[in-house]
Amino acid sequence: MKITWILFAAALPALAQQPGFDFKSLDKLGANAKESTSINLEGDALKAATGFFGDKLRNLTGVYVHSYEFSQKGQYNPQDLEPVRAYLMSLSWTKIIDSKEEDETSEIYIKPLPNGKVAGLAVVVAEPKEVTVVFVSGEIDPADLKNLRNLGIPDVTLDHGTKDAAPKKD
Repeated sequence: MKITWILFAAALPALAQQPGFDFKSLDKLGANAKESTSINLEGDALKAATGFFGDKLRNLTGVYVHSYEFSQKGQYNPQDLEPVRAYLMSLSWTKIIDSKEEDETSEIYIKPLPNGKVAGLAVVVAEPKEVTVVFVSGEIDPADLKNLRNLGIPDVTLDHGTKDAAPKKD
């Protein structure tokens, strides 16, 4: 899970419209999960929560985090993540990270803006016993990631390509 948040911090978010993706399509991933977390903040709920994030995140239109933990390997079908990938590709997002390490896959997609900000971020991480999909919409400067810590995203400092993350709390 630590790699999920490190990768999340490496890219950072935003899409100037609602994501349009049906996150309920991910529910079948959680059918056999021992633990699951779903955060869906948009509209008025997101506006109310913005006070926790800080003024720099006022342009967000949605924050979606869906994470599933499984007791054993093989309790989910990796193909269940294809609708997420297909959706992002249909919008011509750029995959900036595609990391495959043993039996773990991590992908980050962005929609960059010419002003150095990001107009969309998605993170898809599939491990043998855990799957996480993160989607943040609404224009944001990547340096403002620290303001998302209130959603459980650890403090991550990015400095000229290096990543330092807070230790994982189990």
